[in-house]
Amino acid sequence: MGSNRKHIHDDHAHCAHYAHHHHGHHHGHHHHTHNTEGNILLAFFLNLGFALIELIGGILTGSIAILSDALHDFGDSISLGVAWRLEHLAKKGRDSHYSYGYKRFSLLGAIFISSVLIIGSVFVIYASIQRLMAPKEPNVQGMVILAVVGVLVNGFAAFRLSGSHSLNERSVRLHMLEDLLGWIAVLIVSIVMLFWNVPILDPLLSLGITAWILYNVYFNIRDSFKILLQGIPSDVDVDKIVGEIQEIEHVISLHDIHLWTLDGENHIITIHVVYDSNAISTPVHLFELKEKVRERLTAFGLKHATIEMDPVGYSCHMENC
Repeated sequence: MGSNRKHIHDDHAHCAHYAHHHHGHHHGHHHHTHNTEGNILLAFFLNLGFALIELIGGILTGSIAILSDALHDFGDSISLGVAWRLEHLAKKGRDSHYSYGYKRFSLLGAIFISSVLIIGSVFVIYASIQRLMAPKEPNVQGMVILAVVGVLVNGFAAFRLSGSHSLNERSVRLHMLEDLLGWIAVLIVSIVMLFWNVPILDPLLSLGITAWILYNVYFNIRDSFKILLQGIPSDVDVDKIVGEIQEIEHVISLHDIHLWTLDGENHIITIHVVYDSNAISTPVHLFELKEKVRERLTAFGLKHATIEMDPVGYSCHMENC
């Protein structure tokens, strides 16, 4: 009887420890999600406000690079508003409609932003080619002033988004970095044009910025679709995981391993573990073996694991799945 009470006490202690760890992890994740929302909202207001300044400045200076960037930034503002809404929605836990919760909704924001960037780039390329065919001298002094303001505003936004984790937030940061680098380039080119009359540099600069945008958009879309198609996360080595679990005493083999990610951060794994049923003869021993497997998976960042324990010699009919 005393032994049973001790066992029950140990179980309660284990559950209390798990609950405390889970609460701490949840609190940290909630804090990160809150920061993500705030960063995206900040980027939205900065982008919208500066787009208005760009539009007026582009008309006054006659710079195709600045006007095309203004059009691009208005599209950005719309996509940033959508991204903020989807990031907010991604905080919702699971319900009767989505058993894994709404985390993957943040991916829609990343894809939407990337799509807006592609569409905006088409207009920029068209306007730049037209200006290449008929070069026009812009107001260089005005370009210098706008470029300095652009570097300061977008530099601040990019700094706030440094260390981004989610694809949605990384997409927003890509926007800010793209604008920052673009304005640095505008500043350099406008300073050059203060001393030399080379108006063709303005549309050439637009094309260069657009090429850099499309290059980065490709990787963002590629990562987003890999997640949607349930590809194995690139930061997880499946062979290494299998090797370490098979080193656990009484584990015979593994099969039916499925590994994917919800949003690029929260990974999920399901796995069948074949064990030596002669050595593992009680439910407590089986539970302890299962916890050892779970500990190895957690060490790889796989906190959401479904582990099926199969006794050797018995088929679960999933060996060749």
